[in-house]
Amino acid sequence: MAIQQLFSGTSGKTDYIITAFEFLNPGDIDITVGTDVKTSPSDYSIEGSVIKFTSVPTVGTDNIKAERSTDISTKTHTYTPGSSITAKTLNDNQDQALFKIEEVKIDAVNAADLTGDHGAINVSSNGGTWTIKQDTIDGDHLKDNILEAKHIKPDAVGSSELANDAVDTNAIQDDAVTAAKLANSINTEIAANTAKVTNATHTGEVTGATALTLVDNIVDEANLKVSNTPTNGHVLTAQSGNTGGLTWATPIPAGSIIETFTLPCSNKSITVQSGTYTTANVDAKQQPADENYFDINGSSMPYTPPSGTKTVIYKFTYFSSWVNDWTIFHQKLFIDSTEVVIARQQFGHGYRNENYVTIEWPFLIQSDLGSDDIANGLLKTWTSNKTIKVQGRRYNNNHQVKLHETYYWDGATVNNLVLPKLSITAIS
Repeated sequence: MAIQQLFSGTSGKTDYIITAFEFLNPGDIDITVGTDVKTSPSDYSIEGSVIKFTSVPTVGTDNIKAERSTDISTKTHTYTPGSSITAKTLNDNQDQALFKIEEVKIDAVNAADLTGDHGAINVSSNGGTWTIKQDTIDGDHLKDNILEAKHIKPDAVGSSELANDAVDTNAIQDDAVTAAKLANSINTEIAANTAKVTNATHTGEVTGATALTLVDNIVDEANLKVSNTPTNGHVLTAQSGNTGGLTWATPIPAGSIIETFTLPCSNKSITVQSGTYTTANVDAKQQPADENYFDINGSSMPYTPPSGTKTVIYKFTYFSSWVNDWTIFHQKLFIDSTEVVIARQQFGHGYRNENYVTIEWPFLIQSDLGSDDIANGLLKTWTSNKTIKVQGRRYNNNHQVKLHETYYWDGATVNNLVLPKLSITAIS
């Protein structure tokens, strides 16, 4: 713990760097050359930690002394309601007290100082120097317990007059500190600091070893620490390399794919942004026995698009094979129980022919609609599950069809199961 540093005056040298101790202000440093007290700025100035003499000081060994004497007449920083509290300002105020304590401790008289034969005792003060003649005060001149509370001036001993760790548990009389004394002090401090945290307007960074709890709706856009300026229509993204770890970024451009998936219809699942979806398990053919509409196995899917979706594209592909003649087949598309009339589709294939059939349709989400227009594939909103499915029927008994199974394979009549596939794509 140092509060002074000696330098040797060197011919031609005017700059000397203070490295032995820290200080807050240049005015806290006293400079002497030999026995001469120097004055700033006529004799020197201090820039950063460098002493700059206006002329070359006297050459000599350890003849230049820089000594710290911290001014505590005023606080380095004063806080007012609404002012910023930063780590630097807190550290400056703490350093001001610590520096002064170090200086007082060095000047303090301890037992080792009083042991043995000493010359004059010099006590420095702002008013001058006292000299106590050698052998004037010895043990015979001090009575046991001579210093009592009445001999100490009120407020004469403060934190700046006590060295670090000067008062330990051995120095406190038994039962001297009562619960009432502690309670009043602690409760007053808690109340004061609670009021500051609860009522004050804070700026800058809030740091500490313990967690802070924020009330609801207290952090708004202006109080977020983001690396760039907020922009309407942008989204907040995590960017660990940027200031605050957050950056405003352009959202997904219109017409971009937000999510998409394609699955075989064999009880397969996939998890995407909007949720987890599972296809039906198609494990056998379908061959209608009459002209009634029926749900085509594998086509049904409950779906909720993610936020920002403007178009949902549904695509279902399945296998169709002939039975007895030319195949003619009609199919309809539904959302829940309402048909998308403009998506009606009919297909046919020739004698002994087999083909994949695909029904694909874009559902448009338009917030400016008065209400849903399912018949034309238009929805005002889509924020919960809606089941999309396909129904079909044969033309008549002479033009039958079977689904999900081959009629021929490898040069023979072989019935192989052919799984349908279902795809959904959400577009911004």
